Amino acid sequence: MITRDSSSADRESAELLAFLGFYLENIKASGLGDKASFLKAFDEISKAHGKSKALQGLRQAANDVLQDLGDIKPDLLSTIDLAARSAGVVTLSEIRRRYSRTYKSILRRGSLRNETEYFLVKGVVDDSLHGGGQAELDRLQSMLSAFESAPNNSLKRTDQSLRD
Repeated sequence: MITRDSSSADRESAELLAFLGFYLENIKASGLGDKASFLKAFDEISKAHGKSKALQGLRQAANDVLQDLGDIKPDLLSTIDLAARSAGVVTLSEIRRRYSRTYKSILRRGSLRNETEYFLVKGVVDDSLHGGGQAELDRLQSMLSAFESAPNNSLKRTDQSLRD
């Protein structure tokens, strides 16, 4: 079992709270409710059940957002990431990198199966605050290049920055 120190868990909670608040205020009200209700519920859960249970709930909420925005177009993803960065909030691309099951499967597999996976990885690579490290970024760029050069996909290389 992986354990984290409390400062790491507190930082993760703060980042998720800020992101989810940003999502509720700026992107879409969902089953999470409005921001004030969401924050109140988080406080109540944290007091009643402890910080670790509250953090589990935040992670589940982040996964709900990822499911809600699973088919987001690349240009809208870039717009949301830019707005999040401007607001001082962790980006949607970073949330995808950290919590997406599909993303984790892609990393384990080491290849892209379809355009949906391609755009997920491209969004993570394009996020200038990529938190996975240079080795992961290089690996992702290799996957993008391999997918783009495969004869059986409909993508054509249009972004020179992927090679840089």
